[in-house]
Amino acid sequence: MALDLKTQYGSAGQVITIGLNDLADDGVVISSAVDNSLNLFNEVLAQIIVNAGAGASGVMSAFAIGSIDGGVTFPDTVNDELHPIGIWNVTSEAVFNSPLFSVSLAFGFKLPQFWKLVVRNETGAALKSSGNSAKYQGILGQYTT
Repeated sequence: MALDLKTQYGSAGQVITIGLNDLADDGVVISSAVDNSLNLFNEVLAQIIVNAGAGASGVMSAFAIGSIDGGVTFPDTVNDELHPIGIWNVTSEAVFNSPLFSVSLAFGFKLPQFWKLVVRNETGAALKSSGNSAKYQGILGQYTT
């Protein structure tokens, strides 16, 4: 009996809890932890939506951090040693959808049990007080006959 490895997708548009509203220029925000212990995704694609304020002209940067002790301890996010998973241009006062970013990229393509997004605003302006969010979709492989 031959087995085929097929890609299987988790639920679309899963919300990531993150305080992007009113994020100041040069500000950094960290999401709540996402628990991968039940879904066992080996990849997650994330997208960040920002509603840029007046005078915005720069970039938004996204990073991922992980935990190997059940979500208790995460790396220090104050330093600049985080590995970026994506950077996108924000060039005016408007809503910008980031490209899809591979979260596992930050971990050598091995998604940890618990992970968080870290987002840095480098646009030259604060984000607006609403219309900012983040979402993800998990991906895994499944053998079929």
